[in-house]
Parts: sequence; C-alpha cells; structure tokens
Amino acid sequence: MLILKSRIARGFDQFSCYEVEMKPYQERVVNEKFDLQVKLKALEDFANGDTFEKLPSQEQARLHLQGYLMRGYIEVLEERIDAFDAA
Repeated sequence: MLILKSRIARGFDQFSCYEVEMKPYQERVVNEKFDLQVKLKALEDFANGDTFEKLPSQEQARLHLQGYLMRGYIEVLEERIDAFDAA
C-alpha cells in the first residue's frame, strides 16, 4: 500500500510518499484517517458557507465542536500510523 504522510511546517503541508507492507488492521486505520479527513473538509466547507450562518447558534456551536473533535481523532490516528514504523 502506498502511504502519503503529511506534516505541517510553517503553514504548508509537506508530504513524503513511500510504499510499505501493512497488516490489514493498519490499512483500515489509514483508510479511516483518510475518510475522516474527507468528512472534516466537507464540514469545514459547510461551516464557511452561507447556509451555516443561517443555522441557530446552538447548532453552529455543535458543528464547531464536531470539527474540533474530528481534528483530535485525526491526530490520534496519525500517532497510530506513525507507530506502525516502530512495530
């Protein structure tokens, strides 16, 4: 499986790409992170749109919280992926 790792440095994504042999559960973690990033991007795009501003403030707050928690979840998945190298 081809792995694309991203690191933020000075506001820019830096990518390194390499192919590794992974166990099935590791592939699932990588796929889960990718899927979650896609969903987070969709949420962020929605939050920056006109419809979002028309929502009640309580719903806006819940969506902001959801995005915050999704970013934390992604960080945990990244740490797990980084630990694959050590396993």
